Amino acid sequence: IQHLERDLLHARPGAGRPSVLLANSSALARPLAAALMEPCGPDMQPEIVVRESPSEATVLALRSRAADVGIVSDAVDTQGLVTEELGPDPLVLVVPRAHALARRQSVWFQEVLDQPWVTWGEQTALSTHLLMRALALGVRLQARVSYPRLPGVLQLVGRGTGLTVLPQAVVDQDPVAGIACVRLEDPWAQRRLLACHLDNGNPMRVQLAKSLRRHWI
Repeated sequence: IQHLERDLLHARPGAGRPSVLLANSSALARPLAAALMEPCGPDMQPEIVVRESPSEATVLALRSRAADVGIVSDAVDTQGLVTEELGPDPLVLVVPRAHALARRQSVWFQEVLDQPWVTWGEQTALSTHLLMRALALGVRLQARVSYPRLPGVLQLVGRGTGLTVLPQAVVDQDPVAGIACVRLEDPWAQRRLLACHLDNGNPMRVQLAKSLRRHWI
């Protein structure tokens, strides 16, 4: 309802629409403040709305002009969009350190779908992505626990509640004792993140995308 009220407000004659940045779960778990502050300097005072969105939905929103800039995985089709490469963002399997899988160098996603899972929230972009990947393999991902906060997810895995898949960079930012990361062999897990937008001469979109690239960690 709040999003609808905001959109209706900015749709009124004479009202400017805020710039909408859509980002996946991994991007939102990173420090984005510096990148967002740069376009909001003394000479520019835009309103920026940041929302979580799966990469597939983000590119559709950009093409339909429902959003201005997106942070997406390079696994999705970005044809027709201007892209700025941000950096690698591999997904890894996170397991309890005492688990047999912790001794493996790598695994395929399909190998671990019969294991108990801990997922990062019910409706996060990453959880939706993993659910769709599992369904494509004919399996429904069953979560023993779905927890909305990343530290809690890592703690649950460390205590043996289940396995999870997370971006390596996110795990490294918030290390927890008792866990191990295993490489996923699936090509879609060896991803890179991109900032993208339509090439329609909108200076705010260009500046925000370039700011994300400059300040990316």
